[in-house]
Amino acid sequence: MSSINALDLPEIVQHVGTYLTRSNLVQCLTVCKAWYCAFLPLVWREVAVGHRSFQSNGGGPHAEVLEHHRDLVSALEIKNDVSSAFAFEYPNLKTLELALFSHILALSSGDEHSRLDGLLKLIALNPLVERLIFFGFNECTTTELWAAVAGLSLLKEFELDKSLVPDDQVDDFWRACSHLRCLRLIDANIEGKGGLDRVEFPQLRELKMELVGRLDTMGQLDLMSRCPQLEDLVWRVKDRFEVSKVWETFAQRAASGTWRNLKQLTLNFGMDDMELSQVIGAMNQATKLELASKGIGPLTFRSLQLHTNSLRELRFPISKQLTGSMLRDIFCCFPELEILKCGSIFAKDVVEGGPWVCQSLRDLCVLFLFREGEQDLQPLIFQRLSKLVKLESFSNGSGSTAEASDFQALDFRMQSGLGALASLQNLKYLSVYNTRQWMGIEEAEWILAHLRNLDLIRGSMSPDKDNNTKLKKLLWDHGVRTAGLVP
Repeated sequence: MSSINALDLPEIVQHVGTYLTRSNLVQCLTVCKAWYCAFLPLVWREVAVGHRSFQSNGGGPHAEVLEHHRDLVSALEIKNDVSSAFAFEYPNLKTLELALFSHILALSSGDEHSRLDGLLKLIALNPLVERLIFFGFNECTTTELWAAVAGLSLLKEFELDKSLVPDDQVDDFWRACSHLRCLRLIDANIEGKGGLDRVEFPQLRELKMELVGRLDTMGQLDLMSRCPQLEDLVWRVKDRFEVSKVWETFAQRAASGTWRNLKQLTLNFGMDDMELSQVIGAMNQATKLELASKGIGPLTFRSLQLHTNSLRELRFPISKQLTGSMLRDIFCCFPELEILKCGSIFAKDVVEGGPWVCQSLRDLCVLFLFREGEQDLQPLIFQRLSKLVKLESFSNGSGSTAEASDFQALDFRMQSGLGALASLQNLKYLSVYNTRQWMGIEEAEWILAHLRNLDLIRGSMSPDKDNNTKLKKLLWDHGVRTAGLVP
C-alpha cells in the first residue's frame, strides 16, 4: 500500500498556511503547482495597500494585480488615500479598513473630490461588507459618505478611530449606525448629539466608547440608553471628573433594567460602592468585568456573587473596603474564571479557607505579599498555584516599586517551594517585575527543565547585576526570552 504524504492534501497545506507569514506564503507559491493552488487563496485573503507594512513591493500590490485576484480578497486595508485606484468589486469582501492621512498628502481641492468619489465607488461596489473601519477621517466626511455607509445592509461592525463627525453630519452619522450590531468609537470627535433623540439602535450588542470627544458624557449615556439589547459595553471617558456628574444616572438606568442583557462591562472611572453594586447587580450572568473604581466594597462584592457561575474575566484594583475574606472568596467561589487581575493581595488572606475552585484560570495577575513572620506561607501559595494547571500567564509583579518594597513578594526559589510549579506545563509568561528576588543558577536550570513552554520572564531575578547577566544568558541560550532582568 502506498503511503500518503500529508502535505499532498490541500486541506492540510491550507491549515499549515494559517500559521505562516505572508512572505512565507509567497515563497510557498514557488514550490510546485499543487502548493501554488493551495496557498494562493491564503496570500490574497487579507490585503493591505498604500503603506509599507505590506511587504510585497513596499506599498502593496499594483492595482492591476489586485484586480486580477480580487475574487480571493476577504479583508482589504487601504491607506494614504489610494482608494480610487483600488475601487473594484470584491465579491467575497467582508472587512474593509480605510485610513486617511491628509495632513501628509496636502491634497488639493480637486484631489479631495477624487478621493471622495473613490470612497463612494468602493463602498457602492461592495454591498456585502460586514465590518467597516474608518481611521483618520477628519476633513473628508460628507452626508453622501454616511448615506453610502447606511446603504450597506449587511454591515454589522463599524469602527470610527481618530476621526471627526462635523455638527452638520451628526444626524446622518447616527442614522448610518442605527442597524449595527457593533459600534466602536475610539478617540473620535462627535460634534454634539444632533438627532440622537430620534434614533434607536435595536440591534446593537457591542458598544465601545473610548476617549470620545465633543459628545459630552450625558450624550454618551443617552447613546447607550438607546441600545436595549446591549451585551458588551466599554466606556472609557476623557474627563473622569465630568463623568462623576452622570454616574448616578448611569447606575439608576442600569438598575431599572435599561440593559437587561449586559454581560460584559469595562469602565475606566470610579464609582462609589452602592452605585457600582447597582450596575453589577442588574447585569445578566456577567462574563467580564473590568473596573477602575477603588470604591469597590461589600455591596459591590455581594452583587458580584450573583455571577459566580458565569464570570470568566475579572479585573479590578484593590480597595481598602475589600476584606481578606472577600478576596479569598474570589479564588474559592468563581469556578469559571479564566482571567483574574486584581493588584496586590496579602497571602494570608487567600491561603486560608477552602480550595481554590478557579481551575480554568489562564491569566493570573496578582501580587502576593507576605508580612514579616509570614514566610512559612510561601510553600502554601506555591501549592495553591500548582493546581492551576491551565495557567499560561502569571504575573506576580507590581507596577509600583513602592508597593512591593514594603513587603516580601512570592519568592521564586527552590527553598520557598518553586518546585511545586512543575505542574504548570502550559505556562508561557512569568513576571516578577518590581519585586525582590534572589534566584540563582539552580532556579534557572529548574525553570528550563520543568517549565518547557515558558517563552518570557519579565523582571529582575536577583539583586546582583552580574548574576542577572548570567541568568539572562542561560535562559536566552535555551530559548527563553527575558525582559528587565538587570535592575
